[in-house]
Amino acid sequence: AWALVAYGRIAGDAEAVAAGLANADWALAQQRDNGYFAENGFKPGGNANTHGTAYVMRGLFQIHQLTGRRDVLAAVEKAADQVAAIVEREGWIAAELGPDWEFRSGHICLTGCAQLAIIFLRLAAVTGNERYVPLAERLIAQVAATQTVRGEKRHSGAIAGSYPIQGAYAPFQYPNWATKFFADALLERERWHAGQRSLPEDELFAG
Repeated sequence: AWALVAYGRIAGDAEAVAAGLANADWALAQQRDNGYFAENGFKPGGNANTHGTAYVMRGLFQIHQLTGRRDVLAAVEKAADQVAAIVEREGWIAAELGPDWEFRSGHICLTGCAQLAIIFLRLAAVTGNERYVPLAERLIAQVAATQTVRGEKRHSGAIAGSYPIQGAYAPFQYPNWATKFFADALLERERWHAGQRSLPEDELFAG
């Protein structure tokens, strides 16, 4: 949805924008009253994962930035407030979640945590709700604590798929996108502390 809207804006393709917004509307229709997005597992009938949940939230957030649609931003805030409450209460968030936001795994998806931190910081910048900032800091710190800094040079600086590393999300792997989203989260944190509240123009279309 986000990619179609972004492409349509760049290329002046109204049909692409309309298709992207239709996809976004479908995603909005999957959101339950408690903020949870249904049909959000890697497999039909599977549990939602923080990686996928964060992708939905990020895509919708970026569509709001491109279109100004308040209903889209409200949907992101509804989900973010639930995630925030979980992190405040539990101190962490499990990789897999059920429809009542209940934990369905004992491991953490490190990619999802980094993505959620980015969303928290961007929401804080756009809405002025600074409740999200310490939660972003907490998630970033949790991911940073797992970063490989010893051992084989080829793994130096890497972020695993899961913590513990044998968790069900990319088990015993260091996926490149985990490190990518961690780096993005660190840059987002730097922007926040530098007082930069507006999204760079190029990041409306990519990220």
